[in-house]
Amino acid sequence: MRAKWIAGCVLAVAAGAWAADKPTAAATDKAETQRADSAAELDKRYIDPLHGFSIRPPAGTERKREFSTSTIVTWSKRDEKTGAVAWTLTVQKAGESNKSIDLKPYSEVLAKKLSANDDYKIESVELGLLADKGTIHFRGLTGGAAKLWQRQAWVLARPGEFLIFAITGPRDSKEQLDKLFQAVVGTLELSDPQKATEERKQNIARGKDLLGALKDQQLGRALGAETQWFLLQLKGEDIGFMAQVEMANRRDGADGCEVRSWVMMQLPKDKPRILRRLLFTTADRSFEKWVEKLDVGSGKEMTNISEEGIKQAEMIVCNITAEGKTQPQRKKLPQDLVPQKFSLGDYYLPRAMGVLLPRLVDLSKPAAYSFAIYNTQVNNFDMRTFTIVGAEKITLNQARVDAVKATDQAAPDVEPAELWLSAKGLLLRMTTSDGLVMEAASRAAILERFPKAEEIAKEIGK
Repeated sequence: MRAKWIAGCVLAVAAGAWAADKPTAAATDKAETQRADSAAELDKRYIDPLHGFSIRPPAGTERKREFSTSTIVTWSKRDEKTGAVAWTLTVQKAGESNKSIDLKPYSEVLAKKLSANDDYKIESVELGLLADKGTIHFRGLTGGAAKLWQRQAWVLARPGEFLIFAITGPRDSKEQLDKLFQAVVGTLELSDPQKATEERKQNIARGKDLLGALKDQQLGRALGAETQWFLLQLKGEDIGFMAQVEMANRRDGADGCEVRSWVMMQLPKDKPRILRRLLFTTADRSFEKWVEKLDVGSGKEMTNISEEGIKQAEMIVCNITAEGKTQPQRKKLPQDLVPQKFSLGDYYLPRAMGVLLPRLVDLSKPAAYSFAIYNTQVNNFDMRTFTIVGAEKITLNQARVDAVKATDQAAPDVEPAELWLSAKGLLLRMTTSDGLVMEAASRAAILERFPKAEEIAKEIGK
């Protein structure tokens, strides 16, 4: 929760450049979205191209991406009164050397294997179809003292490859869980993971080449000369603004570029939030530093959350402070996220450089670029993909202007934000799947709506 507020606000106002475990422009309208989906009991579609599937998970759950070899993702539902986990839904993968599997005899062998050592007391086995693929359904009780009810669906997604969906919870809720599980797996769609992996490799190669060729002069030319102002809106209502300045600077003995920004956001029936950010990087990406501070509420009820990080050589060190407690994190850049000839460090994208990215790529032709970015919330790396779509005309401040459309996806399982950029790569407008709109505005227009922004304008330039 500590990092979510920072990651969420950043994602919502910075064109999708930083990953959050949920696409947290959802922080803008999460409760209302859940109410709208509660009738169907399902949330927005979750897409995992590298594992070749997508589903609509249960509404009102917490999602945790896994980094193990077998478990892909887990959704948990918590008890509203106690906060304890009431039930979980997981997706796993399993492979077989035999590419020609006959599900009828295979299900019998698998049932015996699952029941071994009383790990799973199977009550029923059924064969069926999900997404037009042969599927084995198991229902029964887990082993151990708890004896929870569990339903599994083994989907033969590809020859010799199973996707395993399982829901686990109290026995007295089995009818409800069974119905919910059926609704979830009924939304299953499959795709080609090999195609997605190949596209990802090509996008990474373009990202690597872009960063490898970046020089101090090019990075310096990407810096905006004046303060940039943006108006934040949700469903046509003004909810806040963002001010951003960029400059060449020197920190800890290193020359580089620095991006400073202030974000004020006030959602209906919610506490005001002010986010201050300072992002610094060298052109060669050997040194990076960031400070992000979030104030929630006002007066005596205000709470503060802060994040301070440094990336030096191949190591990231980050401290998250909330409620007077500091949580330190360390993460070394691994060799790679996918099989490749180069290390993750070759396409690691610092946060400051991520803000400037639209001014570093060639906007004249459609192309996609992928980069590794650090996700504080999970202390691991995500893959950000920036895609140039092409030229469009948009209406901005009641005038038709030329723009370049792009999309910015903070992670493969997050819906991308849509961006419209000037020919020089300056952000004109951004929209997210949750309805947030961030649009370039004049200082006068911001001050007219938010008079206190004048104080922020003075402080941000210090």
